[in-house]
Amino acid sequence: MSTPELVVAIDFGTDVAFCNISTGEETVRWLQKWPGRANAVENKVPTVLVYPKNSSTPSSWGFLSEVPAEQMSQDKECKEWFKTFLDDERLAIAQRDGHQLRVCPSSMQEVERLYCDFFQFLYKTIQEKLQGELANRWEDAKIEFIFSVPTTWKPVPTVERFKSVVERAGFGIHPNHKAIIGLTEAEAAANRDVLLVCDVGGGTTDLCVLRMLNQDGGGAINLEQLDVVQGATIGSVQLDTAFEKLARNRLRLAQLSGKMGLFPGQLDDVAGEMAESQEYQNAKCEYGSDHQTEYFTVAVPRLARAYINDLEGIRHGEMKFRRDDIKASFDVQVRRPQFQLAQKSLTISDQQAVRIDR
Repeated sequence: MSTPELVVAIDFGTDVAFCNISTGEETVRWLQKWPGRANAVENKVPTVLVYPKNSSTPSSWGFLSEVPAEQMSQDKECKEWFKTFLDDERLAIAQRDGHQLRVCPSSMQEVERLYCDFFQFLYKTIQEKLQGELANRWEDAKIEFIFSVPTTWKPVPTVERFKSVVERAGFGIHPNHKAIIGLTEAEAAANRDVLLVCDVGGGTTDLCVLRMLNQDGGGAINLEQLDVVQGATIGSVQLDTAFEKLARNRLRLAQLSGKMGLFPGQLDDVAGEMAESQEYQNAKCEYGSDHQTEYFTVAVPRLARAYINDLEGIRHGEMKFRRDDIKASFDVQVRRPQFQLAQKSLTISDQQAVRIDR
């Protein structure tokens, strides 16, 4: 296929998705207008779907799924955090972990359905927003869709499964359209001479050492990989899971010491909602900043405000946490072997770069 009229680069994340657009111009821009956000400018769309119960057809996606009517409805189910489950091993681990069953798909078929439904919405939005900019009809225009994938994904079957899903969703279905699996997420983040790229996402972290070679005649940048790509399931989702476990343990201790007005079977759901709460998410994102406070509180859903348990830090319907309570979760992640290899990888790359320059 000759030079495309439109190139759309898509980074599908655990909690959000990004789209970069190029129409032959030097400047690459974002897709910033999304359904459900009216005239607001957003560089990304939430990776969320909502389904009516007992239905395989989603009622909403992205920002449209975040409205109270969708989130609070008793006859609807919110589906998110499903990106990492396209990996067979990751799905099997989650299915064996009883605490993850609340968010874990029941099968790979369900994972693929979630992917396909989300990408169908995404494809339709891209078409609606961009087809007016093309000289040709959308079906006839030469378009490339480039997807980045985690380095943790095996080419077979995970990457092949991903490619099959996006094609079923509509990407590349027309003769002049092409869906391409491009760089891994670590490679896609690179823009320096010799560097260790650390792409920390919602569900995965990718490490890669690259060297930027001279640009070719067309101005394109050539990258040379200097070290083996490292990938791991390290990200903010693991922090959320650790906080959910912390909240659940404290709720159980509170339940043992006196009646809270919550059923034992509710505690897992309550802890999960606390991990998804804006209070905790803000505390997580602000951790390490100069302006953070020593404590933060998170509302305990469905708990009466009159209930008090000072031992577990519960008052007025909220549970109190020290910032250091979440520090341990960060420490566990950064001490993982993949991060310990970072300095070693960068040292090796420097030595290789010196040999190349000579």
